[in-house]
Amino acid sequence: MKRINLILFLIISSLVIVFLGCDNDDNGPAGPDQSNGDNIVEITENITQVTTWSGDSIYVIKAWDFYVSNTLSIQPGTIIKFTSDGPYLMLGGSGTIVANGSSSNPIIFTSIKDDTYGGDTNGDGTATHPAAKDWGCINTNGQNGSVFNYCEFYFGGNTSYSYTLAIEAGSHATVTNCTFAYNDGSDGTGWYGALSASDASAGTIIQNNIFYNNVRPLSI
Repeated sequence: MKRINLILFLIISSLVIVFLGCDNDDNGPAGPDQSNGDNIVEITENITQVTTWSGDSIYVIKAWDFYVSNTLSIQPGTIIKFTSDGPYLMLGGSGTIVANGSSSNPIIFTSIKDDTYGGDTNGDGTATHPAAKDWGCINTNGQNGSVFNYCEFYFGGNTSYSYTLAIEAGSHATVTNCTFAYNDGSDGTGWYGALSASDASAGTIIQNNIFYNNVRPLSI
């Protein structure tokens, strides 16, 4: 009954799915190298106060068990990279993410090994290349009202359920005009994709998103 109610209330329109297979052996999305210079901000503590991440910076998630328990606003053009020491972002308390990018200046969530966006942030030249499951996920964790608009999610899925963005039970969120590519989503139960709304609450909006080269792109 829970899943039937979700289907009845979930607002999904104009969903674009471009699924080009499951091969994640290449080096990732082809696009211009977007470099933010040396403006790198290492995140080593949880976010407990109202916070804004600016579009002229690269944020490297190094905190382990990284929780956002207040409002985190992310400006267009912001690049967020996850290291092996900080593989996910979890909402808690009254946490909300408002990530409003634009068509010309999207917000990027990707691996520290991804040099396409923000340049060679880990400083290893060409020694490493990004791949699916380089980092974990972003999980709404029962918190309502997060917005992801014109965001791009690459190389995630290193979690128990292999999703990259999870709208978890008790949560409703908006995911519009986003791109999901080179993520995992191979959870054996079949319930979870790179974007997982399998347990999302009424009021969730998923619209005009693009999926390619994920093992499983979307679950509802």
